[in-house]
Amino acid sequence: YELLCRAHADEITNGRNLNPDVVERIQNDKFHEWIQAHIKKLEKENGIHNIEKDIRLLARGPVNAAKIYCAFNSRGYHFTPKRLDKETQNSGVMVTAKTASYDSARDANPVLHDVTYYGRVIDIVELNYSGQFSVVLFKCGWVDVFSET
Repeated sequence: YELLCRAHADEITNGRNLNPDVVERIQNDKFHEWIQAHIKKLEKENGIHNIEKDIRLLARGPVNAAKIYCAFNSRGYHFTPKRLDKETQNSGVMVTAKTASYDSARDANPVLHDVTYYGRVIDIVELNYSGQFSVVLFKCGWVDVFSET
């Protein structure tokens, strides 16, 4: 995955010195289109069996139908979307993620830091990739813990 992200970033910059924020924004918007075309090209050049099956399936995208759950159990935890969580608190989530940020306004190079995010589950959706595997996504409403309002 990291090699694919690097290849996409190299194609975006194409020898130009672009601001890392610009590259990240383009990757967030266009990576799904790029990887689909890139994997198709590699399949034509090298054959389908020279590319990992999971990468091929992810590049093709999920099937058009998705499952929406009103509750989901994972690793001993029970999750419920906020709209259905009337009596319990099973819709709360916390995620610690590596996030690129700048140490100061004059800094040109972002640094990766662990940042903790808190939120509530809005929806739980399962995407199916050609019946080979599926991915469960939690759509969350995130809380701004730094706001004083």
